[in-house]
Amino acid sequence: MGREPVRLINVYAPSDEGERRKLFQRLRPQLVTSRTIMMGGDFNCILESGGRCGTRAGEGWMDDAAKLLAEMVGEASLTDVIGSMGSDARNFTWSHHDGSVRSRIDFIFTSKSVRIRQHSMVTVHFSDHRAIRFQGELTGKFLTGPGTWKLNSSLLGREDVQEELRRTYMGPDLLELYEEMEQEGVMPHTLREGMIVLLYKHKGERCDFKNWRPISFLNVDYKILAKTMVNRLKGAMGEIVHPDQTCEVPGHRVADSLALIRDTIQYITDRNIRTTLVCLDQEKAFDRVSHEFMERVLQGFGLGERFCNYVRIMYPDIFSSVMVNG
Repeated sequence: MGREPVRLINVYAPSDEGERRKLFQRLRPQLVTSRTIMMGGDFNCILESGGRCGTRAGEGWMDDAAKLLAEMVGEASLTDVIGSMGSDARNFTWSHHDGSVRSRIDFIFTSKSVRIRQHSMVTVHFSDHRAIRFQGELTGKFLTGPGTWKLNSSLLGREDVQEELRRTYMGPDLLELYEEMEQEGVMPHTLREGMIVLLYKHKGERCDFKNWRPISFLNVDYKILAKTMVNRLKGAMGEIVHPDQTCEVPGHRVADSLALIRDTIQYITDRNIRTTLVCLDQEKAFDRVSHEFMERVLQGFGLGERFCNYVRIMYPDIFSSVMVNG
């Protein structure tokens, strides 16, 4: 590896699911590093539905420990050197002595800065596991992913493009997508992905993360559905929200709150009432709201099962990528 610092992690996970989960939790901080990571060993769990063959092949194939490991690998942007095994039985790494059960529980994960040249499975005659062997090259830089598609907004100024957009209006297709989401209870992968961009607040040190504001770019199909639900909700806001609240209520202004505070102060001053005014501004308030609590509130306001169901569909399993250097 030359002078490039590398973090090598050798894993032998317990067979007990609870102990295995504890090990992965202790291992998680080790994946937060600027060094190139190479992590491999016997993880004693499978990470895809085809990772087991034989007895109990389709039963609970991914336990909580496996879900935690998959989450850690995704957070650290690690790559499985073997890749998805699909239906290829040659990728099983462990087998029972009579061949009745086979599974893939051994992995090698590397940073994306390691370019995998070739890999193979090696039979070890004194073990019921097969070894994973690979050859790679340390590129010294992260390989770029597929990127994201973005409309060239300058094209919207052309009349021929405007006409084409009118003729290919995709309203019926979107409606079919949203109805399928409601039936299946899940959003497509592309609608759950966001792109985070950091904007400098122009105050304080640039090296301090607190002085940067994260902005998430979302899929347009997702935003259309969210906007539709917001517009539906606006009609009932006057009955749901207290008249003194101004945030996100059409026709209410921040000046209304200031006037209310001014009148309240005048009232308690005239009557010599001992009191205290407290101003609270919770950091990242919207990120701290429990989804379970939010759902109970929506149901309590009587917004309807269908509306609440769409909210349940739009929140779980959301993930984001951070855009770095453009």
